[in-house]
Amino acid sequence: MEINSSPTLILTHGQVPEGTPRRSANFHPSVWGDYFLAYASVAMEPDVKTEQRIEQLKEKVKEMIVASADKPSQKLSLIDAIQRLGVGYHFETEIETTLQHIHETYHEMANNGSLISSA
Repeated sequence: MEINSSPTLILTHGQVPEGTPRRSANFHPSVWGDYFLAYASVAMEPDVKTEQRIEQLKEKVKEMIVASADKPSQKLSLIDAIQRLGVGYHFETEIETTLQHIHETYHEMANNGSLISSA
């Protein structure tokens, strides 16, 4: 077994001694830079027709949230789905109003005793 007696340089992660030449890799240009990024920047800008459709759908969801429901559990499921989709911030006031209404209704029912008898 032969032991190398020359001093070795131990580097910690990320350190490079000064004056060390760096090799050039000469990588090919990425297809993502030419195709995908150009496509993504165009695809992120909706046209006027799409904007109108988005606004129509937002209004429809607002109507669904504030509409009276026979079963509050269905309303809570709708609110849960909207929030899980990550679009709840568009309907914060409607959600808050609906939740407040459900809370007040059940609080009144519990105070009147009708909640216990109907269960």
